[in-house]
Amino acid sequence: RALFLPSPRPRRWVLSDGLETRGRARAALPELSAQGVRVMVTPYEGPIASELTVTDVTFPEEIRAGQPFEVRVGVRATTASRARVRLYQDGRLVGLGAVQEVDLHAGVNEVAFRTVARDRGTVELRAELEPLAAEGEDPATVDRFAENNRFVRAAEVLGRPRVLVACHAPARMDAFARVLDAAEIDAAVRSPRGIPMDG
Repeated sequence: RALFLPSPRPRRWVLSDGLETRGRARAALPELSAQGVRVMVTPYEGPIASELTVTDVTFPEEIRAGQPFEVRVGVRATTASRARVRLYQDGRLVGLGAVQEVDLHAGVNEVAFRTVARDRGTVELRAELEPLAAEGEDPATVDRFAENNRFVRAAEVLGRPRVLVACHAPARMDAFARVLDAAEIDAAVRSPRGIPMDG
């Protein structure tokens, strides 16, 4: 929580446990500083309530159709906890490793998945978190706000790499073309005469 205190120079007092659950308070600091606002922070030293938050879904900048890629799900926990994390691609679980039960330490955690997009275009990647309470424990004590237990991002998938193979006897390259296809590479095999030349 933050309050403006009466003063010739604007001041803002923040009482916090240091763990963001909503918004991006840290990102507001440069703007407040530019406005001449002095920010004072008092650490909250009382008991910390358990809370789990899915903070991000990250993946490589370049994703190719047919080629596996890694997706990392960021999870912030205020206390050591256990949770089940699921990853969906276009509304479907991504495969055998799409559901993971993980032990979370207090702070920022990462859960890694591998998936593949078969076609080019835009895919939706959605991470969902389910808190796991110990036997006899009330789930509400593990995680208070279900609203921050999911995160959705869209990823752009590029088409498969394409190569042109020139050979005087294209029929002899069938086996090589099959190897490229198994590697998710589209190959066009032609004789040199079938290749247009500039100029």
